[in-house]
Amino acid sequence: MNPLECYGFLAAAELADESVIITDADLDAPGPRIRYVNPAFERLTGHSREEVVGATPRILQG
Repeated sequence: MNPLECYGFLAAAELADESVIITDADLDAPGPRIRYVNPAFERLTGHSREEVVGATPRILQG
């Protein structure tokens, strides 16, 4: 994906009504890390972007 495509995707994700979460692809322990969430994710989960970026998706369990 070139930089313009990335910018377009992120712009669309920021405006989406659906939750978007992007992780890296590292599956070794402790697992993938969250790299991006959109505002809809924050509204849906109650977790702030600052709280979850860098954490594993396990933060969403229970």
